[in-house]
Amino acid sequence: MNQIAREEHILKDQGRSRVTNLEDGTREYRDWHRTLDRHLYANDIDQIEWRSGPDGKPFPVALIELTEIRIYTPKLMDQILDRFEVKTAQAEFSRTIADKLGVNAYIVAYAAGLNYFFLYNLSEKKGWVRFSQAQYKHWLSLLTVKNAKRLQKMRKNQ
Repeated sequence: MNQIAREEHILKDQGRSRVTNLEDGTREYRDWHRTLDRHLYANDIDQIEWRSGPDGKPFPVALIELTEIRIYTPKLMDQILDRFEVKTAQAEFSRTIADKLGVNAYIVAYAAGLNYFFLYNLSEKKGWVRFSQAQYKHWLSLLTVKNAKRLQKMRKNQ
């Protein structure tokens, strides 16, 4: 590894530790925005999973909403869905944005320590599927440009 590559690697590691050790830096803005008129809506999206497209540009393959869980219970998973579907407009918002991107929206509930993940497909209203870390990593690898384009084509034909 040459000197520039080593320095870039060090900067990336420092950046990761800065990001992972910070509290939510958007809290002040979000709290302020909530005081505005009721017709001014805002939602955050946790992640847009993307891959390099055929032209080398970013190509979205999934919209993911994240939530951490301490311990799995069916009641907790129902409460998560209730929060997304009933108490807030997050599910509808996420599905709308995912549809505009031509991808599915998912909720990923992950255990502290990332030992296991529960996946719920918001777009198709299906789930919860439990994955080990290795299985979840494999699922992420299946989110390809080819599969996203297949989904888009299938939706156009419906």
